[in-house]
Amino acid sequence: MGTVGGLIVLLQVICAVHAVKSGRGSQWIWIIVFVPLVGCAVYLVVEVLPGLRGSQAVRRVGADLVAVINPGRNLRELEEAVEISDTVKNRQMLARGYVAAKRYPEAVAEYERCLQGVFKDDACTMLELAYVHFLNHDYGQAKQGIQQLKALHPGFRPAERNLLTARTLEESGDLDGALAEYEGMVRTSSGEETRCRYAMLLERAGQAEKARQIFQEILARARRSPGYYRRAQKPWIDTARQRLRGTT
Repeated sequence: MGTVGGLIVLLQVICAVHAVKSGRGSQWIWIIVFVPLVGCAVYLVVEVLPGLRGSQAVRRVGADLVAVINPGRNLRELEEAVEISDTVKNRQMLARGYVAAKRYPEAVAEYERCLQGVFKDDACTMLELAYVHFLNHDYGQAKQGIQQLKALHPGFRPAERNLLTARTLEESGDLDGALAEYEGMVRTSSGEETRCRYAMLLERAGQAEKARQIFQEILARARRSPGYYRRAQKPWIDTARQRLRGTT
């Protein structure tokens, strides 16, 4: 790996660790992983700079940047890179480009091509492939991929894997399985996404009072938390507030 590549990987690690420790939503992890350089830049502008400078203007600029960036615009270059040098790294980048462009079947095909030879059990590729199956509404394949990942790499990014498991079970109609998965996660979750999704699923399952208690806990925790935490968790705090208003 060259110097530039090493620096990009280091930046990814720094952004990912910051996202986990500060309780950012899991969607940031996927952006940082799938679109390394652009994803890290957007994360820094949207989440880190406002906290450092206290500037709403910076946050607005970041939001505008997210809106105008088209991660799929470089697909032609990524495809050409694979044609020139058919390496696993280039195919991973192409797969992530297809994901960003919402061309999920093509992304699946590229990820599957990556899982061969010495890379056949690569943990990162397995997790990304399972997530793409989820995005493509192929929940059976997503569950199978998650199970294989857990069997081969039980300690690899468990928080992301477990959240993906819960969401896959929920979307596939296994509400009891999803509830059990969420219940096991909320005790150790560092952010509000898991708790909020759990409460929303409880509502679907007819457990409105238990859901209401969790939404109230989210708002109470937000009131006690520092500003950077409230900013990071704003979508889920807002959701909890809206859900409580809907039940009054």
